[in-house]
Amino acid sequence: MKKPEPSLELTQSGMLRQLMDHISDNIYFMDRDGRITLISQWGAKWLGFDSPEEVIGKTDFDLFSEEHALAASADEQRIIRTGAPVIGIEEKETWPDGRVTWVSTTKMPLRDDDGEIIGIFGISRDITAHKESELLISRMKEQMESELSRANKVQHSFLPAKQLNFPKMASERSGSIEVVHDYRPSGPVGGDFFCLLPFSDSKIGIFIADVMGHGVGAALTMSALNAMAQSKAARLSKPEEFLERLNRRLCEVISRDDDSEFITAFYLVIDTSDGSVTFATAGHHSPLIREPATGAVRELYERGEVRGPALMLVPNPAFVTGEARLTNGERILLYTDGLTEMPPEPGSGEELGSGGLRRIIEGLDQIELSTFVENITARVLYQSGAQRFEDDVCLIGIEYRGTEENI
Repeated sequence: MKKPEPSLELTQSGMLRQLMDHISDNIYFMDRDGRITLISQWGAKWLGFDSPEEVIGKTDFDLFSEEHALAASADEQRIIRTGAPVIGIEEKETWPDGRVTWVSTTKMPLRDDDGEIIGIFGISRDITAHKESELLISRMKEQMESELSRANKVQHSFLPAKQLNFPKMASERSGSIEVVHDYRPSGPVGGDFFCLLPFSDSKIGIFIADVMGHGVGAALTMSALNAMAQSKAARLSKPEEFLERLNRRLCEVISRDDDSEFITAFYLVIDTSDGSVTFATAGHHSPLIREPATGAVRELYERGEVRGPALMLVPNPAFVTGEARLTNGERILLYTDGLTEMPPEPGSGEELGSGGLRRIIEGLDQIELSTFVENITARVLYQSGAQRFEDDVCLIGIEYRGTEENI
């Protein structure tokens, strides 16, 4: 005799029972008063009970802290009142013993055959481990951002004033320079650096450097470079000796993991009494000089005239010192390659280069130095179509004001 097939109603009931007994999620049904009428096996264990039957009739206020019960009950009553479900929210559960857990929750209105809302049903999945990891990462990120913010302030404290004059008590007979800089790290901290090293009432050294790369690693190297450059032992007025000493100290102190770690640098010494300049390069590009009368721009020295490898590449390099003389009103512009690596126009795929930078400088009016320097970086960004520089940028403008004898 053929065995009768189970009714559809029994089959659905059995399927629901198996689901409630074996799924590793908290499935529950509540009436309009918030009392639990059915709950899964795992849900009962999640709530601390041995069986689902022990949970029947209990409300949020019997199971959770008052703070969480109030919030959960408010959600459930809103669903009953409006019929609008709550889908996939992250819910923080606080327990009477102080524990905190997290679940991903969906709650839906429960309707009878006539479509009337008679309660709610929901499903919650434990995401405590995932959420705790997420919160830990968030706290670590906040801490890192706070530390980088402090590092940014420390790094900027290394730099000279935005605008200054040397010597401070200049007169028509002594000659002077005005120095303005625009320093823009690509992130919270950067690897570009410069400093001023006065030697006497008329002589001052100006040092600019670009640590390979950017970010925290470059900033740490920059900090070490700052300490070395400004130490009393390093205050050498002869450019080649200054770079040789810096290179030696860097090779002694900083461990190099690969051959791609290096620092390009340029050092010049200006005597304001007569406008004479001595300088040396460590793999850095030549500064540009702008004549006040014509606006013409030229390099401080021709390629090949002054040479020297980047710092940290070889232990005992030979640097060569060059000489020049400034006339009244001439401006020297020292810069790092974050400026010239920008595209000359949006999406060009090329770099501005020193030639493009020269054309920008030649196109500017002979306005006050601070505005002049700001206009250079602004024009580079405008032409590139970018909102910010991709690499660290440091631009230093120096204007020489000659004595009565050399005006």
